[in-house]
Amino acid sequence: MTTMWPAPVTDVIRAQQRISYTELAIRLGHGPEPAAAFEAVSLRKPDLESVTPYENPQLIRLLTILHSIQNKHVEHGGGAPAFASLPSGQPNAMVMIEPRTGTPIIFFERGLFQYIYDFARVVAWSFPPLTNAHFKSTRILASLPTRSCRPRRGGDRAPR
Repeated sequence: MTTMWPAPVTDVIRAQQRISYTELAIRLGHGPEPAAAFEAVSLRKPDLESVTPYENPQLIRLLTILHSIQNKHVEHGGGAPAFASLPSGQPNAMVMIEPRTGTPIIFFERGLFQYIYDFARVVAWSFPPLTNAHFKSTRILASLPTRSCRPRRGGDRAPR
């Protein structure tokens, strides 16, 4: 995905990822070695032959989907942003503008992916199971209970 961006953009991505993984390595007690931090959070060594060796392979699929979605919108005008991930556990994202090309680079922190994943699990857990019949009939869909499905404290049963 990143090979389609101009060299100055990938240079900014590499530099920002190297800085972030170096800071994380220091916090984890690995010294100033970004590869050690990448290996600790990604459970694999960085691909130093890659254009962006510190890109998290588990997150790149989601970034690729975002990239393909935004390409459809770029056809209507405007520049295409570049996407990358960073190792922080913060539920955050940031945008930098690469000064030579003016390309926006959107960095997604690892914590944002975890937050979205955890939120999706909570939502899935709190809704009643739905069948195809629910989606085919508004009457059946309307008959779903309006109270939460989550268990009550102390094993109390919900009033009927």
